[in-house]
Amino acid sequence: MNFVNFWMRDIDLALGATACPLDLPDGDYRLVVADGLGAQAAAWEIIDATVVDGAATLTRGLEGTDDQAWPIGSVIYSSVTAELL
Repeated sequence: MNFVNFWMRDIDLALGATACPLDLPDGDYRLVVADGLGAQAAAWEIIDATVVDGAATLTRGLEGTDDQAWPIGSVIYSSVTAELL
């Protein structure tokens, strides 16, 4: 598992999407998608991403979260999760 400090981007991700572009170095990542930042967030999804040349293959709905549609205004970020600890 790879980690990147303070990496966060806006994302628009359809329900069931299993791929998207991500500007991360090649590797495997645990990422969080949310509908806002910090206390403003009301919904989250934990995903795994395998990144090769800027293209990510996604495994959705991990650690008891649900695969959801994430509209414009959503964010994706690198985070340590309970399962990783």
